[in-house]
Amino acid sequence: MKDRERDILGYVLQEMDTRKGQLPIIAQRTKIPYRTLQKLSFRETTNPRIQMVQTLYNYFLGAD
Repeated sequence: MKDRERDILGYVLQEMDTRKGQLPIIAQRTKIPYRTLQKLSFRETTNPRIQMVQTLYNYFLGAD
């Protein structure tokens, strides 16, 4: 995994940690399945697809 990808993933995981109660809303708005977000949030998914991480990154940047 490239450094930039790791930085983006770290940001996404940090945002997800602070918004755990909002996962259903995030799933609806990003069109990423809720269970997929749960797996990522609980660190069950250790190497997520960059497209999903990029979608979440863009969502969180716009949500600030």
